[in-house]
Amino acid sequence: MAVARCIPSARYSQTFAPGFYTVIENKFYIDEIYEATIIRFNAWFARFCDAMDFWVWNGAVQLLVVVTVALSWTSRFCDELVVNLGFDQSCKGLSLGGKIMSRLQDGRIQNYLRVIGIALTALALLLIWGVAHHERIAHSSRF
Repeated sequence: MAVARCIPSARYSQTFAPGFYTVIENKFYIDEIYEATIIRFNAWFARFCDAMDFWVWNGAVQLLVVVTVALSWTSRFCDELVVNLGFDQSCKGLSLGGKIMSRLQDGRIQNYLRVIGIALTALALLLIWGVAHHERIAHSSRF
């Protein structure tokens, strides 16, 4: 009986095609190609995104914060020293005017007649002074 001698397939391919066996053994170098391309690009892109996040986007946010705080301080300054101050002063003036008007309008006829008499006297004096002043200017321009 003849005994066939069996050669294992791995040894056979190593013996007859050593280069092809190495390629197959290393899985067609897919892992090395993947490491050299995708993994390296992914690592570079992650570092790039981290730098962009730290330097550009964080800087833009910090700049926006500073501008917002500066505008809010300016707005508060204008509100406190311009708007509120003007409003407070006008309220004080209105309150004072109301107090004066309440004293003038107390319901007594003799006070109303006194105010009308003073106003008519002031008007008459202004008219007399205006006419006399006008005649003096007209008289001096004749000569």
